Amino acid sequence: LVLFLIIGVFISSSSTFYRIIILFEMVEELRISVETLTSMVPARCHRDNDVRINSLQFSPDGFSLLVGSDDDTIRIYDASSGICNWRVRSDYGVDNVVFTHSDACCLHTSTTHDDSIRYLCLPHNKYIRFFNAHTKRVVGLNLSPVDDMFLSWGLDRTLFLWDLRIPDPVGCAHLSCRPLGSFDPEGIIFAIGINSEVVNLYDLRAYDKGPFNRFFFAKDTSCDWTHMDFSPDGRHILISTNGTVIRKIDSFSGMLLQTLEGRMNGRGIPIEAQFTPDGRYVFSGSSDGSICFWNSSDGEMVLSLEGSHSSVSQFTEFNPRYLMMASACTSLNLWIPSDAFNNPFHLSKIEDTPANIHDFMLGQQEVRASHHCGAVWNAVAFLCACDCKHIPKHLFHRDISWDVAKC
Repeated sequence: LVLFLIIGVFISSSSTFYRIIILFEMVEELRISVETLTSMVPARCHRDNDVRINSLQFSPDGFSLLVGSDDDTIRIYDASSGICNWRVRSDYGVDNVVFTHSDACCLHTSTTHDDSIRYLCLPHNKYIRFFNAHTKRVVGLNLSPVDDMFLSWGLDRTLFLWDLRIPDPVGCAHLSCRPLGSFDPEGIIFAIGINSEVVNLYDLRAYDKGPFNRFFFAKDTSCDWTHMDFSPDGRHILISTNGTVIRKIDSFSGMLLQTLEGRMNGRGIPIEAQFTPDGRYVFSGSSDGSICFWNSSDGEMVLSLEGSHSSVSQFTEFNPRYLMMASACTSLNLWIPSDAFNNPFHLSKIEDTPANIHDFMLGQQEVRASHHCGAVWNAVAFLCACDCKHIPKHLFHRDISWDVAKC
């Protein structure tokens, strides 16, 4: 950092028009506000599918978006341009598509022929491995955030623990009803939901010894559990249902903390709810096509984004690195803030034009600045063809956006 500052002072004193600006990349704390969420608009709307989109996931680096559909296709979209770069068709059906830790590979479940899980190399359109153990359709996959372990569960009332490197399961649980599972953010603990009334917690290092903790809940006869998701800090578990409610529990005590209400879902659709990457909000689609947001601290609904989908918005996903959101019914929408370009360096590109994803992502990559004290920082040097004095001070304000200032 000192070296960068010395170089910056030296160049600033020269007669050249170029300046080296020392900026800081905030690599941990990401903050989203209600004002930012309210300003989100669909910058791209793709109608590449005639049938339901059944899977939606951003890559960990935020550069790619993986989309699976009931038309047996897998598509990869470039998040920086919003353009579909890759399309693969499977003869075995496509569901539950998830990236592995390489964005060149993914897992997906089969919907025809058999009930296997398929490990696909996307650039070569070749399968690396098949995982065969389920005797009925697989309905869920969850990959460990830190290694090659993953969970699968299906209509055969079994849950399997796998390692991507070997074809046979390394662990299994045979249950009396259909389960669901999820890894915690550190990949050490995984949770299994059973019969919409029990949550078992397992230590991955000693899962064969059984659950180290078990939480019981009163069964809600009006809906079933359909999805589980740990909060980014691992302290809470979000339980999605096929009803109108979403439940948040304490992952240490099992206490029911909140019942989130307000979304529409009168048809028993398994609509997934998730935390935003900073953990401050919970968001979910709705049967009327809207996207609902709740404050994670008190469970109050703070926003409903409407008019973007003509049918149920079953899947919604936040980009883990950039201020972008994706939502899907039969069409795919990519959302960014409507005021993303209140920046003089982008005015020539976007004046009197609608929001442009490429410029927005480019701006986020060029300058990442913040003054938030509680974060972890990386020093980054940029050579900018502009005078430093023209950079508006508000770009360096901690609340300009989620984790970045745009230049």
